[in-house]
Amino acid sequence: MPVRETIIQMLEEIRPAALSGGHCHLYQDLGLDSLSFIRFLLQIEDVYRITFGIGEMEACLELDYLISLVERKRKEKNLASNAAE
Repeated sequence: MPVRETIIQMLEEIRPAALSGGHCHLYQDLGLDSLSFIRFLLQIEDVYRITFGIGEMEACLELDYLISLVERKRKEKNLASNAAE
């Protein structure tokens, strides 16, 4: 399943609400609090086996940015895995 659909599905499990598109702000538009936001990011880390730095976590407030960051981190991880082989 593509990253966008997976992340949106994960968000809908946390906050069953209509997403207002990719420019959705996770705090303001969906009402996530800091704890649910961190849990959400940790869930993404587990699903994709990636790690967010503190600065990256702070910047992940917009859905589009979060999705592009996860896609980039997955791509970097795959490149590193292929280089190691």
